[in-house]
Amino acid sequence: MMRMVDALAAAPVWCFGGFRLDAQQQALFDGDRRVRLGGRAFDILRVLVEQAGELVPREALAARVWPGIFVDDSTLRVHVAALRKVLGAEEGERRFIVNVPGRGYVFAAPVRRLDRPAPPAVPPRATRSQLPPPLVRMLGRDAALRDL
Repeated sequence: MMRMVDALAAAPVWCFGGFRLDAQQQALFDGDRRVRLGGRAFDILRVLVEQAGELVPREALAARVWPGIFVDDSTLRVHVAALRKVLGAEEGERRFIVNVPGRGYVFAAPVRRLDRPAPPAVPPRATRSQLPPPLVRMLGRDAALRDL
């Protein structure tokens, strides 16, 4: 089983346009500025970016972002519209998220995935501490040890 620290260290970063989507920090950055983004909007963006260039059906997107919950199409449209606003897609500009009517959404911008290197393995006894080494046996406490 993968430890949580390992899973976070392995979380990728996706770059597109001037944006950086950091899975570990669960954050979207425009250059060096963190962009305010709700949790569901972040999840939608992450699913779309993970499958950039591919059609993500509405049902599959809703199932990943709202597992086990019925979600109306209008809820999904509202979140996608908010994402488009955050990403700066105005009329006439290139859109990052494209709607395929009646089917789903496509993340249309080129995406570059950056994987974080795994942290080096540290042997259990290799860490240094200022605590004294643990005692191997107790001295002068035979009676107390017997009672325990």
